[in-house]
Amino acid sequence: MKRYSLLEKINRMGLTAAFLAGIAFMAVWNIPGAGWAINAMEKEEAKSQKPWAGIPGVLDSYYSESIKGRYRFIEGNGLIKRLAGLRTCNDTVRLDNGCLERLSNEFHIEETIESLTELNRYCKDLGIPFLCVLAPSKVCKYEPGLPVGVPDQVNPGGDQVVAGLREEGVSVIDLREILHGEGLSHEEMFFHTDHHWTSEGAFWGYQKLVERLNSDYGYSIDESLTDRDNFCQRDFPEGFLGSYGKRTGKYFGGVDDISVIMPDFPTNLRMEVPDRGLVREGDFSQAILDWSQIEDSWYYDDSHIPYAVYTGDDYNLIRHTNENAGEDKEILFLKDSFVRPVESFLSLGVRQVEAIDLRIEPRISVRDYVAENRPDLVIFMCSIWALKDYNLIDFGL
Repeated sequence: MKRYSLLEKINRMGLTAAFLAGIAFMAVWNIPGAGWAINAMEKEEAKSQKPWAGIPGVLDSYYSESIKGRYRFIEGNGLIKRLAGLRTCNDTVRLDNGCLERLSNEFHIEETIESLTELNRYCKDLGIPFLCVLAPSKVCKYEPGLPVGVPDQVNPGGDQVVAGLREEGVSVIDLREILHGEGLSHEEMFFHTDHHWTSEGAFWGYQKLVERLNSDYGYSIDESLTDRDNFCQRDFPEGFLGSYGKRTGKYFGGVDDISVIMPDFPTNLRMEVPDRGLVREGDFSQAILDWSQIEDSWYYDDSHIPYAVYTGDDYNLIRHTNENAGEDKEILFLKDSFVRPVESFLSLGVRQVEAIDLRIEPRISVRDYVAENRPDLVIFMCSIWALKDYNLIDFGL
């Protein structure tokens, strides 16, 4: 049995005492908050005549989600794992290129194919063209960069969905293949600490979409509106800690710079969210961009998300109007949050661009909305990673 010197014993006891003191301090520091949560719970429980029944759940929720100093623990945990050379932290992995990605559940392939095929058929019966656009995820199909033993749970399923849709006659733009064919890097297209693409990545996706609209759907959107040289940007160095970074802390995966791309030419736009009575008018910066999402945020702020600078939030329905657009058309997106900047850029060349997000309550009936409004084109667009969310493909058909 190893014998410890007096100095070693003191050091070991000191570390243990410091650890226990830290735990005790955090417990005492959080007593007022836990008490407030319990009091709020008791008022609700009293109404149902079940006093104290929910205390364990309330305390569990408080100490896992609202505890003071919570993010210091997250950062400390992430730092230790980074120093130890570990690649996984809180269900999040660090890819070979340093980007963070969340471990994902497989989506329902057959249901996805069936639902999108039915929507394509429904639009066709109404005489409305339909296009499916699938944006890439952070994991490259050809060079995943995942740690050993961590499978790619997105791209193989995505391949089956794309193949199944094309077999059913659905028009599909698979941006994963275009990105790879152009030799572009996923690392350059995505935030390192978030699942979204950067404004540069989104602008590239917008360019690819316009190319298809002009070539296959009879549009003539002016090339000047997709020329990157006609757009300026505003930069915010280290201005964004994405959703993955919030799970692991800034020391595990770093912090992102964020840039906002906007037209460097005169514009006059209107953005409307009918459900919230929100209307913004003016140039692109005034009508589209919500600068508070960046300027009023801090790294762990869930009420302000820098990526949401385009439009400001996820809405069940948003409407962009540009009376000076060259294309007198109405386009309807069915989408996830990847489309926020894309729809914003597209409004520069199309008179009306609407977007429905089926994840947001109150949910809109796609069947009824398309039949009543008869847009000139319906586009389903989302990240291929997001297809695991059934709400996105629940069109009510």
